[in-house]
Amino acid sequence: MKAFRGGARILGAAGLALSSWAGVAATAPSPFEADTVRHALIVVDALVQRKSLLATQESPVVAGTLRVKTPGVRKPHDHSTKAFGEVLVFAVEPGRYRPGSVTTRMPKMQVGTGTMDLVIPLPSDSMRALDHVVAAGSVVYVGRIGIMTLPRAFRQNDYRFTLNRDDDRERKVWERLLDLGKPGAWESLIQRRLDAITVEADSIAAADTLQGPLGAPADSAR
Repeated sequence: MKAFRGGARILGAAGLALSSWAGVAATAPSPFEADTVRHALIVVDALVQRKSLLATQESPVVAGTLRVKTPGVRKPHDHSTKAFGEVLVFAVEPGRYRPGSVTTRMPKMQVGTGTMDLVIPLPSDSMRALDHVVAAGSVVYVGRIGIMTLPRAFRQNDYRFTLNRDDDRERKVWERLLDLGKPGAWESLIQRRLDAITVEADSIAAADTLQGPLGAPADSAR
């Protein structure tokens, strides 16, 4: 678990209307419209929680960025997108990438005064598992990034980050994306990934059966 302080930006209602997210949402095509021959899909799944004195509340992710880490790229720019369902979906050219930030919508500190959009920068160097090298035609699930927001009055927030890879969660994400959008040529590639998850799960189950309880062979004699 990694602690990370500061760096967040707050977008108020007026600022949001003029923010880059508004422009992206108005003009950006669906990631599923990207050519499978020249692009890859990267899915970023984030769970943002806000800790208060009495409870822990979840805040929806509404947007995010993906950072280009491909060696040799001059003046790389971040890819920006709005949430597609519960996740962020990026269509990118082959290369190395890493989630850069997520934007979450949460209630303001003063109860009853509305909501604000908070841009949370993700760790840039630690958590190396966030880095992914993708080839054209690949579909990549980064994993579920857990973000615990620890508000502090008149000071920058504290954040704690975790990364979890879970086949069941990945399956739900891909199936949900197929249900939500028109995946076009990406449908067969996503289905291939779903089939691979099933094969992996079956292999693990078979190995557990052969191993038997407490590590003893299934057919061992007493």
